Amino acid sequence: SVLGSRGGQILASAEAISTLIAGVNPSVVEADVFCGIQNPLFGIVSYQFLTGLNIDDTRNMIRTMGKRMGLKFTPEAAAYIFSRYGGHPLLTRIACSLFNTAVRTKKEPRPIEVTEARLKAEQEQRETELMFYCRHVVSELKQFYPDEYTMLEYLSCGQTNDFLELESSQDYTKHLQSYGLLARSGIGQPCVAIQVIGRYVALESARREGRQTLYRVVPPSERLRWIEKRKETILHDLRSLESVIRSAGQPSLFGENSFPEADRFYQIPACTNEADFESFINVCNRCFVESIEIYGKAHGFSKYYWQEIKDAYPGLWISLQRIKLYRHERFHIQLTASASTEMKKYLNQDLEGKSPSKIPDVYFMLQQCVLDGLLTGLQIEISRLS
Repeated sequence: SVLGSRGGQILASAEAISTLIAGVNPSVVEADVFCGIQNPLFGIVSYQFLTGLNIDDTRNMIRTMGKRMGLKFTPEAAAYIFSRYGGHPLLTRIACSLFNTAVRTKKEPRPIEVTEARLKAEQEQRETELMFYCRHVVSELKQFYPDEYTMLEYLSCGQTNDFLELESSQDYTKHLQSYGLLARSGIGQPCVAIQVIGRYVALESARREGRQTLYRVVPPSERLRWIEKRKETILHDLRSLESVIRSAGQPSLFGENSFPEADRFYQIPACTNEADFESFINVCNRCFVESIEIYGKAHGFSKYYWQEIKDAYPGLWISLQRIKLYRHERFHIQLTASASTEMKKYLNQDLEGKSPSKIPDVYFMLQQCVLDGLLTGLQIEISRLS
């Protein structure tokens, strides 16, 4: 407001002027220079991201709006919607609207109870319709922060190792976290917070590269170089983890002499058939699982792998358990009911729910999943204990 003037000079009260700038990304105040000219807003204007709905807000929204349309969402259904769409208001509302449209098309009597089982059963059809809106959600990230979009693509396509490697050397996750797209599991493993967004990004990547799987499988021409590098990285990180474990006073994995038969692991080739995979998974089991069990028994711990190791290194244990189960499935006539169920979960995850006969180079894909999982587990534990 103008208070007065003297000699043509206007005096204004700075306290009377407040400015609010709203937008979809803060790049206008993050860049220090535009077109060679210093940005006057850089370092001066503070900004804040709007967050998505929490679980209670999500539950209240879908319960209130659903009630008007004769839809009663069970607590489990509401929790599923929150986990799948991350509390994103637009995606949540459209997902529920698509469900309502499906009910109307089928002319089902209302009110109707919406269950988690039904939402899962109709998920693929519903989310095919959601893909258009997913493009809208990530468009700003892709346009203004391409490096972070690449990081999101790594996670979506199962390249967690590449994500962790870049994350440790560059600050590429700031906006992923701010946009509510990055989360961490209970063991510290990074994941895409909004599952439907992760699927959209992976589908776009697979379509662009002509892949039949969302998981980015190494092309045949690159496999020899890839597997040699992967083996070297695993051995290096395993040594690093053992050093960190000794410094932290945590339970040893293999003892003073580290894991046996390292030379056999270093000689494994890229799998091209079933026999290759059986040999590979047997070597991995002898090196990384049986050696832990033998060390534990030698020191008087009958369930060392199942208790001490599982509790001390949950991130690594998940990858070790994949090796153990895949090996047992190959060399045991019959698995226990619990082991069979757990093995099928790993297989369903690694093959994206497809039958092995439908996957080209299925044995190399499984080998890549095993090695990538092992490296991820090592990196998670090194980061957690360091």
